[in-house]
Amino acid sequence: MNTPAKNSASGFTLLEILVALIIFALLSSMTYRGLTTVLQTRTHLAEENRKWRAVAMLFARIDQDLSTLAKRPVRDASDLTAPPFIAKPIAQGEQDAQMMFTRMGFPDQANALAGPLRCGYRLRGDIIEQVLWPAPDSAPRAVPVINTLLENVAAVEFQYLDHAGAWHTRWPLPGHNLVFPAAVQVVLELKSKERITRLFALPALQQ
Repeated sequence: MNTPAKNSASGFTLLEILVALIIFALLSSMTYRGLTTVLQTRTHLAEENRKWRAVAMLFARIDQDLSTLAKRPVRDASDLTAPPFIAKPIAQGEQDAQMMFTRMGFPDQANALAGPLRCGYRLRGDIIEQVLWPAPDSAPRAVPVINTLLENVAAVEFQYLDHAGAWHTRWPLPGHNLVFPAAVQVVLELKSKERITRLFALPALQQ
């Protein structure tokens, strides 16, 4: 007597479905964490790249300005004669800078910036600024142009090497108003804890 064959095909059990769902959830979580890590790393690398590019541009700007020093005394806003190169540890007020000097103008400028001008650098808050006066002699109400060069700065120190090999935090030295430093050293500390030191040799102007 023939008996009907039993159907050997069967579906997934509830336990098998739950195991598959758990495995899928674990794989999804691992993939998400991996993608998040990649995106965070890419963002961090982009921020680091922007930071170091800004630092490099700051030093390039300082080097360009110092390489075009002009041995020209100036008259300040009080109509007093000031040395061509002045430096102090702290800037006081909107019209002041930690390092100020006379430099030659920009050759590609057709206006007042083509002639000698007054240039300065300072730390204000957490920003290093370049201060530009359109003429060496400051009018009483002259307003300088302020350029933001680098943000998130914890501290900056300018040091000046005299021709005897000693370092100073102020310039000019007593009785040497027309003498320039032999070199300028910039010690930069960022809020991200990096500390960078750069040395700039000044042109050998006639002392």
